Amino acid sequence: MDPGTAAAPAHLAAIKTEMIKLAGCGLFDLADFPPTADGGDVTYLLHHDPDGRFGLYLMCGRHCAPVPPHDHKTWAVIAGIRGVETNTLYRREGGLDGDEETVSPRAEIAVTPGRAIALGPCDVHTIRFDGGAQVTATLHLYGRALDRITERVKFTAGGVLDGTYRTRAEDCVLAPQI
Repeated sequence: MDPGTAAAPAHLAAIKTEMIKLAGCGLFDLADFPPTADGGDVTYLLHHDPDGRFGLYLMCGRHCAPVPPHDHKTWAVIAGIRGVETNTLYRREGGLDGDEETVSPRAEIAVTPGRAIALGPCDVHTIRFDGGAQVTATLHLYGRALDRITERVKFTAGGVLDGTYRTRAEDCVLAPQI
């Protein structure tokens, strides 16, 4: 499967099913994957292929740093382990004939244990943890490792195009051997 293209719906459905199984298998204990001392989010790199494809991450925390609306330039599947990760999905508007591209919220999807969401390369979303005092933990699988994706587009909270960004390797914690 080409990480830079939209995966066929049947492929994403199969990946969602497997990600839900993996998230629910009991392998991801908070003792091995703790949030920061103050409950802030941590992104653990679990695996990526040597060529940078198929980046698998575990995100956890009681709260997460504000995440601007953004795309991934690859497909993604997010599955719940515990708590609630709310994904706000955005509609892209403009960007043609020299118009400035903007986004506006179109839906919210709660990723909880037993649930997953699939996103295409051009889909725009943002996340927040809504588990209250409970630690939220989710698995994120991307067609490419996050630090290998360049030119990801981000938007302001008001929906205005705000340039590009890149996740750096040092933004992720190498997962412990489990």
